[in-house]
Amino acid sequence: MGVPLYKLIPLTGDGAVTTVPCTIMAIEIADVAQDCTVELTNDANGAGTNVLVVTCAAEEGGCFRDYTNLGGIAFSSKCYCDLTNADAVYFWVA
Repeated sequence: MGVPLYKLIPLTGDGAVTTVPCTIMAIEIADVAQDCTVELTNDANGAGTNVLVVTCAAEEGGCFRDYTNLGGIAFSSKCYCDLTNADAVYFWVA
């Protein structure tokens, strides 16, 4: 067994995904009961411009977005997550 390629970071509310530069490789929004949105900004408090917005319809029940074929989504400073109607979100971070 080797070292994992990515760090798995769970969030259950608004907050920092990382406090350092990172690359988001994948996102899972779990157990969705209503339409939800995950907004990611390149700052420490969510006040900046959105770098990535992921939406998930209630009918999906949850969703997984894989950005590895793009080389991930880079955040040059920090990565802050603003959750709307999502109970749990998981980030795979390089």
